Amino acid sequence: MCRISITPPSKVTATFQLRCILDAGDACREVVAAFAYAIDKSDSKQQGFQRILGNIGFEVKLKPYIQRSDGSAKGDWDVGITLDVIDYAAKVDVIVLLSGDGDFDLLLDKARNVYGVTTEVYGVPALTAPSLINSASRFNSH
Repeated sequence: MCRISITPPSKVTATFQLRCILDAGDACREVVAAFAYAIDKSDSKQQGFQRILGNIGFEVKLKPYIQRSDGSAKGDWDVGITLDVIDYAAKVDVIVLLSGDGDFDLLLDKARNVYGVTTEVYGVPALTAPSLINSASRFNSH
């Protein structure tokens, strides 16, 4: 399971070689599923990146971008990611999450404690919630 969040370059300079993450799994374990979650803004650059993700083995899941009348926007995959993790936790040995969102700490705790899976988080330390780092079996910063 992978969650990929693109952070504006002005915030941090860090690169994760996504193909290498999948290849590392191939070397010592079978990759059962790899999901990338995105908001469909009909932006050509995003669509190009989504095609690249699909070409390297991710199933790209899209949600429509919702612009509210008050100017705020909605585009959140937290529930979808949670459902996928719970669906796969009983079928796999390792759950991999690319995220810095501390909201997933409880999810990783549940996956590890109830299903006995190892949980790995890939993230940028300065942008990753300490609670998420602490809840992961392993935290990878590059």
